[in-house]
Amino acid sequence: MCSGGTLVAEPLVTVEMVPIGQPGNPADSTGFGAVPYEFRLGKFEIKIDEYVGFLNAVAASDPYALFNPAMTTDLHVAGIARAGEDGSYSYTVMGSGRRPVAYVSWFDAARFCNWLHNGGEVGSDTESGAYPVAGARNGIVEKSVGARWWIPTENEWYKAAFYRSTPEAGAGAYSVYPTNADEIPGNE
Repeated sequence: MCSGGTLVAEPLVTVEMVPIGQPGNPADSTGFGAVPYEFRLGKFEIKIDEYVGFLNAVAASDPYALFNPAMTTDLHVAGIARAGEDGSYSYTVMGSGRRPVAYVSWFDAARFCNWLHNGGEVGSDTESGAYPVAGARNGIVEKSVGARWWIPTENEWYKAAFYRSTPEAGAGAYSVYPTNADEIPGNE
């Protein structure tokens, strides 16, 4: 869910990142994948336990609906329970916290990135930093210049998934599948 750098403060959550290098790579035949800078991308989707850490840090009151009741009730993805009343909500992991979090909107993800950008601690700001959301729940919001954590662009995702960064692949080579291969991936 986030791209960016590394946290300097003692974080409540740790997002494992991988570097994406070779800035200035060309786009592939679809026109996607060109990125003129180096960046880091989350190795995995944001997990339930990471999102619970975020909720416990910033959503004792939840004016932006960062918690969706379906996170508890949808039996296919249920993973977060909320207890308490407004002003003293607390959140716990249901089952395995290693699964990807579900029912997170773009604005929820932007607030998560803002929280990381601002230190990822209890009370860290969710309304400014990587994205100037300032209470917004819809509309178009651009990434701030100097953002340290952000939602990857389509070109960043495409490059991370398909661009072959190995010397033997040749410059500008893209794989057919997002496994850095041209063979159909298996299920293992």
